[in-house]
Amino acid sequence: MRITKDKIKELIELVGQLEKLLVQVFKSLEHILIVLCSCIGWLLILIYIIKH
Repeated sequence: MRITKDKIKELIELVGQLEKLLVQVFKSLEHILIVLCSCIGWLLILIYIIKH
């Protein structure tokens, strides 16, 4: 298998797409973590209200 300029260009494009995908995944994880933290916060507040 010879390495040609076309293959190198394809590889660079794939790396760029992978980078965009990883950024989207991290943004999604960030949103999920924020939602989880706020849900836990609301649960703790409700438990505190119920106990007192």
